[in-house]
Amino acid sequence: MRQTQHEHDENTIRIMSDKEVEHLTSLKRNTRYSMTARGDFPAPVWITGRTRGYMSDEVYAWLEERREKRSIRQVRPWTPENSRGAAQ
Repeated sequence: MRQTQHEHDENTIRIMSDKEVEHLTSLKRNTRYSMTARGDFPAPVWITGRTRGYMSDEVYAWLEERREKRSIRQVRPWTPENSRGAAQ
């Protein structure tokens, strides 16, 4: 099966563009740069004197790390009966 531009093949490491990383993470460039400065996001690599990109394996590892850190605990789903405004 042929892969589209944004599909991930774990065996293929490539350089991703800023636009690809923004699409994948929903993080704007300035946010990623601030996070990189704090050590919270992978650093970009220079492709040319003016162009930067991100190593795909590092970005996907960062995404997996986010998945592992998220809280999956759900006390109970929202219903009208258990909302704050419901009569007791």
